[in-house]
Amino acid sequence: MCWQSTNINLQVSDGNVKVTKICRLVNKTKIVGCYFTNFQYELNEKYTQKMHITCKANQYFGNEGFHSYSTDKCKVDISKGTKLNYTYKCIRVHSPKQNWVASYYTRLTGKPKPTLAVVNGYIPKGMKYSINENGEIISEGIILTEIASIVTTK
Repeated sequence: MCWQSTNINLQVSDGNVKVTKICRLVNKTKIVGCYFTNFQYELNEKYTQKMHITCKANQYFGNEGFHSYSTDKCKVDISKGTKLNYTYKCIRVHSPKQNWVASYYTRLTGKPKPTLAVVNGYIPKGMKYSINENGEIISEGIILTEIASIVTTK
């Protein structure tokens, strides 16, 4: 996921900013950031990294830090379907804007893709973060606490 926004509203977490992250599952306690990075997380560990946000033509882009979704603002659902010549399961993240959806697929037939997981966590107290109009969050810290759902290729 790539974070972008029409405005930047940096805030400091009070420790209660709940997040959801879509990841690849390695095992029951180890997960890997989904698709764009091979960064490995372990549950209940605190991770920190500087955010890097740039502005081009009144649009802000964040390409470092931790990217996640607001648990309070976004809804996650899992569906199954057929696309071209393979069957898939899909995790969809719906934002407060009804016309915006992020989708993560894992193939059930053909060349399989990795097992995906919906993981819950929070932004630790004192960490800076920004949330955009779609409920996407970029932060300088994250703790992932539980695997809420596993989407397997079976």
